[in-house]
Amino acid sequence: MSTPSAPSIAAVDRGLASFSDRIRGAARRSYWFSWLSWGFVFAVSACTVLLVLIDLEFAVTVTTTTASGTSTTTTGPWWGLPVAVAPAVALLALAIRELLLARREELRWVAVGGSPGTAPASASEGGWVTAVQQAQKTVTQIKNETEFSFLPLFLGMLGLGEIALGVSLSGLNLGLFSFVWVIGGAVPVCLLVVPLYLIARRWTRGYQALLDHQVSELSRLEAEFLWRFTGSSA
Repeated sequence: MSTPSAPSIAAVDRGLASFSDRIRGAARRSYWFSWLSWGFVFAVSACTVLLVLIDLEFAVTVTTTTASGTSTTTTGPWWGLPVAVAPAVALLALAIRELLLARREELRWVAVGGSPGTAPASASEGGWVTAVQQAQKTVTQIKNETEFSFLPLFLGMLGLGEIALGVSLSGLNLGLFSFVWVIGGAVPVCLLVVPLYLIARRWTRGYQALLDHQVSELSRLEAEFLWRFTGSSA
């Protein structure tokens, strides 16, 4: 008796095994993205302390003589702000890199139709149900971990914008225009964090859609098997 559905079963089995391997790699990306995002917000918190230490150690005194007299102004060095924010900017860049690489890997995999390639048919060793449950658990973990990481990313960008604007306008008396500090923090959030969040949403939704496709293929094969060999529908 021939079993025409066997090649399809093997293909879906390999596809599920390949998908499991793929999302384990995606989980590593989300893990590092999370750690780098939290490191970023702590680095931003340390920026203010580092900036004060630089100003105290390398203060520059400027004496200005005018018709009304002589005035002395003490300011920090021009390189104080770039040096203070350098660790935070480096962590932010690494976090963005992890997210963009993860999204590119997912798009590249989807472009070839989630081809299993030569992946071993290991998904069925513990059963398809177990493999699907583990895959769903990993996809959910990636989604939750990535979305929660935007909290420190949001706070860090808000603080970084306010620090940069505060140093730039430190010599000005803004008075009632203190809302400029809020705008200074909101601008980088809107320009950077919001697009990154949209990228992350598409990334996690892409893997969920791929998993749903795998489950639908398994359901189709199960229904076909029942129809061919038992004469009943699933």
